[in-house]
Amino acid sequence: MAEPLTEPVAADPGWPALVAYTSGTTSDPKGVVHSHLTLGAEVRQMAAESPPDGPPLLVAAPVGHAMGMLGALRMPIHRGEPIHLLDLWDPTRILDLMLEHDLSCGS
Repeated sequence: MAEPLTEPVAADPGWPALVAYTSGTTSDPKGVVHSHLTLGAEVRQMAAESPPDGPPLLVAAPVGHAMGMLGALRMPIHRGEPIHLLDLWDPTRILDLMLEHDLSCGS
């Protein structure tokens, strides 16, 4: 078993970071390779579209989906905020958590 990482690992921004599979417009599945640069650009674009001083987001989108991964995991890291995930869409529970922890809701 490998030792846990104690600090971030240096990576070339142009290196592949993620392969997302899509059927696109052709219905033929294909892997789309995203680099650290393309993922970073998407996160910065998302951040520019949301209030910088708003409360942290509570996200119930699956992190296996591109928007769930970007909005739930990468956006909070980009902003230096805690990550708040929910595995089940329950409107009453979501509203309770938003009020209790001063969260906004997004996906």
